[in-house]
Amino acid sequence: MADVLPAILGHRGGAGEVRYQNSTDAFFHALDNVDGFETDACRSIEGEIFLVHDTVFIEEVTYELRQHLDPDSQRRAGASRLDEMSTEAASSLVLKEVATPIPRLRDVLKVMAPYPAAILNLELKGRDTATSSVAALRQAFDAGYIKAHQVIISSFNHAQLLDVRRLAPDLKVGALFAASFQPEGSRLYPWHGSDKNCYLPFKPKLLETPLLRELNPDFFNLENTDMTVENVERIRDVFPCSMGMTWWLPGREKHPHMNLDLRSKLATLRLRDFMFAIISDYPVALRRHIREFLQDPNTTASTL
Repeated sequence: MADVLPAILGHRGGAGEVRYQNSTDAFFHALDNVDGFETDACRSIEGEIFLVHDTVFIEEVTYELRQHLDPDSQRRAGASRLDEMSTEAASSLVLKEVATPIPRLRDVLKVMAPYPAAILNLELKGRDTATSSVAALRQAFDAGYIKAHQVIISSFNHAQLLDVRRLAPDLKVGALFAASFQPEGSRLYPWHGSDKNCYLPFKPKLLETPLLRELNPDFFNLENTDMTVENVERIRDVFPCSMGMTWWLPGREKHPHMNLDLRSKLATLRLRDFMFAIISDYPVALRRHIREFLQDPNTTASTL
């Protein structure tokens, strides 16, 4: 069995292994130990990009910014969304557990300079996030902090990814899909105005939609239950050059030593050939587990 490892990215830096997710400490944890990290881009009123997971979709969509904050910041944030706050107000909010401000994209890009091989998977949240995110990335490229080939922009909002394609054709994009078992028709936040974009549970029929055809994603970001041989073959039939990234809904990822389903997927050559990266809450443990698994003489590769 060829020792070819998928890239391991810390989900929000590595939420299961750090004091708090989407913190500067979490990002350093991933940069120092695995191939990079995934994080979430939200914008202030003025367009400053902050890295925080502000919405969650399981059975329904809920706004969760306040749950990431210390009590004083919760009080000051009130019921406001981050996109309703000024840059000054958002900059004053403090994450619980670590007592540090919500990181800003432009600051995090600076600290990536010593990591020229690291991967940044930036998930665009909300609305009108693409322009500000690309602008911050361009400044970082020009300053030499990071290069375009290190960045993957993903989003559940595929229209935003089209904006990225137009603004920055040199950036790779990943189309995020909700899990196939999640309900259809749940609108992407901020849930008002003329924006009718919804979370799209993965279905092979979506591969034929004009928007996805125009987007021509470099990556398909599938929830782990949808990373199947059948789905991969359907994707490759339509988008033969695409690769995959897999992740888990919050609370569904098992610790790597108990994750028999992932072990089975890695033993299936068609899936492993498609999987560019695994986005994990336990990135360091997962890296160790995969290496041990691939070196196990009892591991048998399956071509099913």
